[in-house]
Amino acid sequence: MFNLTLMWQQWQQHLGKALWLTCGFALCCALFALCMQFGSILFQPTPVWVSQSQQYFTLARVQQDGRLAGINRQALLAAGQMDNIAQAGYLFPRPGQLMLPDGTEHKFNLVYFSPGLPDLLGLPLSGDHEKGVYISEAMANLHFASAEAAIGQRLSHPRLAHGLVIQGILPASVNQLGPWQNDVFLSGEYMHMLAPFTNEPMLSRFLLAVPGYYGILVANPKAQLKLSAEALTERLSAMDLSVQGMRMDTAGSKLLVLPGIQLQPEKFAHLYRLWLLAIVLLLGLAVLLVANTTALFSHQAMTEMENNRIRLVLGADMLHLLRPQWLMATIMLTLMASIAWLLLKLGLAALHQLPGLAQYLQTSDLSTSSGYFVIAILVMAILLGCCMHIPLWQMLKTTLFNRQMTKAASRGQLMVGQAMLCLQLCLATGIVSIVFAVAQDRWRFEQQSNLPPDLIQQSVAQRPRSVLIQPLLSGQYPGLAKGDLALSDRAFDQPISLMIEDPRFSKAVEVGVLRVSPSYFALLSLSGDRPPPDWQQGVIVNQAAAALLQDAGFEQIKGSRLDIGFEGKQNIIGQVANAPHTGRYNAPMPMLYLPLKGADNERHTELHFYFASSPADSLEQALETWLQTAMPGARITHKRSITEVVAAQDRLANQLLGGAALIALLLLGVVVLNLYYQLKAKFSLQRLDFGIQLAVGAPLFVLYWQNVRGNLISLLVAIGLTALALNWLSIDGLTFSVMQTLASGLFLGIVISLVTWLPFIPLQRTTLASLLKQQ
Repeated sequence: MFNLTLMWQQWQQHLGKALWLTCGFALCCALFALCMQFGSILFQPTPVWVSQSQQYFTLARVQQDGRLAGINRQALLAAGQMDNIAQAGYLFPRPGQLMLPDGTEHKFNLVYFSPGLPDLLGLPLSGDHEKGVYISEAMANLHFASAEAAIGQRLSHPRLAHGLVIQGILPASVNQLGPWQNDVFLSGEYMHMLAPFTNEPMLSRFLLAVPGYYGILVANPKAQLKLSAEALTERLSAMDLSVQGMRMDTAGSKLLVLPGIQLQPEKFAHLYRLWLLAIVLLLGLAVLLVANTTALFSHQAMTEMENNRIRLVLGADMLHLLRPQWLMATIMLTLMASIAWLLLKLGLAALHQLPGLAQYLQTSDLSTSSGYFVIAILVMAILLGCCMHIPLWQMLKTTLFNRQMTKAASRGQLMVGQAMLCLQLCLATGIVSIVFAVAQDRWRFEQQSNLPPDLIQQSVAQRPRSVLIQPLLSGQYPGLAKGDLALSDRAFDQPISLMIEDPRFSKAVEVGVLRVSPSYFALLSLSGDRPPPDWQQGVIVNQAAAALLQDAGFEQIKGSRLDIGFEGKQNIIGQVANAPHTGRYNAPMPMLYLPLKGADNERHTELHFYFASSPADSLEQALETWLQTAMPGARITHKRSITEVVAAQDRLANQLLGGAALIALLLLGVVVLNLYYQLKAKFSLQRLDFGIQLAVGAPLFVLYWQNVRGNLISLLVAIGLTALALNWLSIDGLTFSVMQTLASGLFLGIVISLVTWLPFIPLQRTTLASLLKQQ
């Protein structure tokens, strides 16, 4: 009880800053644990649907934007024959039409797996994997009375005489395999129904050459040499993996082996940058906390210096002096652990919302994070112990005269405080500059996308057949005036990705492709050129694609010819503004718009209609009537406003921005609060000097200027250092400028001026006698 009372007497003036530092250490502890778990996933990713403990590798082809594309089976067989590879399997995603027991035909996402793959990965599938198929619970509930009622039913296909027996329902963990929604999970033995022909020799060669396989390799645990993804990539790239007589286009991509099971490496590349940013943030926060905690304990030790010397004279030893400090450190650690555990759970919940990462995080418990959390607590305890003991030992080991020691401590504390102020201002300037850059970029993207808020996208699916759309678009159908509707062959947020290898490009570039009707651009309010009403030839590019063409040396965009591969060479007939196909807050995708002809040689499985929602009742009724006559058997799959479609694309960006903004505000708050306490401590050391200057007639503003001048000089140094650091550090998606840094400095200059003035407010109510008594 005595130590508790003594601790309270020593720390009651510093409890506010101690509480804030404790919260800072809690944030640092949670970030440390999250970074460790995050890093373990990034460097050896294993999804939650894999229950076996093996060294896995992913074999595929990588495109220019980092996304994966399939390989042919020849490459998979070559990899499986290597000495240091124990087993090889594959996943083969491909949409396909299947007929339900009630006779209706639907398009489903099919994922084929190699024989033995469920055992290789330990997939939680029941029954014989080779004698039936597995469907998702969502598909079972949508098309059958219940999930249990679906088991034993048959799915039909024209190429399969006996159909596909539903063997079981997929566990929730297998419903999503990487980027693919898994509606039907079936053995690769059924892959022959994909082929466009039935001749057996040709069919086998086709299945050997088609680039749609995603290989999963298992390293041989008995191999003498440790296997690496880089070595595997080099060995396989040196082989001839083509199939004689079968030429499949894989231009614009290259073979790649990845560690672990990675089906969305482009997501992991983004997450890796976030992880590095979190590491930098963690280190900066740790340095800031250690320095401020050391300054806090130094100030407390200097305040209690005389009392500690009296206790030593009366027979106390170091343990007596350290017990109140240990008690305070224990309270801080206990509070820090409680807050950090809460922040860790919130952080894990946020990580589960990140696409591409949720499949690699266990959702049932926090056992893995608990180990990292204990390590983080130990690291924070060591840092806190060092911050507590070093100032006290430094204070007690000297035997100098008290006044000399006080002045030396004061000068040292002022020098350390000024260095810490400069460091904090660098961090604060960087944070505010990033916030300004994000705000400016978001405002710029907002200005670029002005889609009508009342625009509706209605998606319709059907069996592959041609659709005559010209009467619908020309206003010849009752209830549908010309310009009321626009059509596309793909959803607004799902354009086809195409690699263009025009000779004028130094390397293949990736663009998005949509087939649209002539009214598409006017209905979406995209400024620029308009195609003719009878648009049948030519391509329209957006501003992002036009910028690519200009960089490639196209002297004039409009009128130039562009080799689009499957469409041959096309004339560029116009240029339009960027539409937010990938969201408003992502870099605009280079887009090519081709005419949606609706001719007999174009067979569509889906069409997407766009119309304004204001006259929706009559227009939708007329459209439904047209669908019944022109597209019998078609069904509406989705109906959403275009703003909802774009908002879904922006959800991840908004979540990341919200998390980053929260952390930025916390750090900025810690910096401002630490600045206040540091200035307050500096003010307490100079009270006698202030009293003397006021006694000889110095105005209060002069004293204020003497203090704020050094802070503003530190701010100028911090602005210069931050500008150099931001110029050297490139953050994807953000554009930094000198004006942003200067604006950040101006904002912080105002904050510093206000914070510096706060300690002078009580000075106005303090008498000169009380100031002159301070020593």
